[in-house]
Amino acid sequence: YKTLTPITQGCFDIEAHLRREAQEAAAKLKIDVSLISKSLTWSTTSSSAGLFVAVFLEPSRLFAEKDEQMSEADIFCGIAEHPRIPAEFTRMALECAARLSGRSHRRALAAACWCAGHKDAAVREQALEVLQCVGEVGDLPAIQSMLQNWWGPDCHSRRISQEIERFCS
Repeated sequence: YKTLTPITQGCFDIEAHLRREAQEAAAKLKIDVSLISKSLTWSTTSSSAGLFVAVFLEPSRLFAEKDEQMSEADIFCGIAEHPRIPAEFTRMALECAARLSGRSHRRALAAACWCAGHKDAAVREQALEVLQCVGEVGDLPAIQSMLQNWWGPDCHSRRISQEIERFCS
């Protein structure tokens, strides 16, 4: 679960925004809202389209709460999605996720889409490589939907969307 919300001029109430996000994620994932609230994290990010607040579910926290195991590919996807790590670590985590994931691995595709608007060009290129290695033609609508929902008019994610569309055709 990830969202990217534009921050407009004026006051932005992050507490109220996180409460709404927790309720929305709980309903969507059919998980107790108190568990979701503990697993949500946020950061601000900027792109060519403006300033945004990124809210996402940290699966490692969620799985720890539910006492379940994550695959190695899922762990590397979680690292790649984390907003506060250096770009080179993000890029390496994406590379590992691509090598460990099977075709159409949903979490790897989501991590790649999440990184498609990253401020670092090497991370964006690695995200494109993950989409090319893991994605299949049937995944194209989901990939384009994630890119549009998370990054909107960002020029970098649009380029990746066009590249992956050409690659799949």
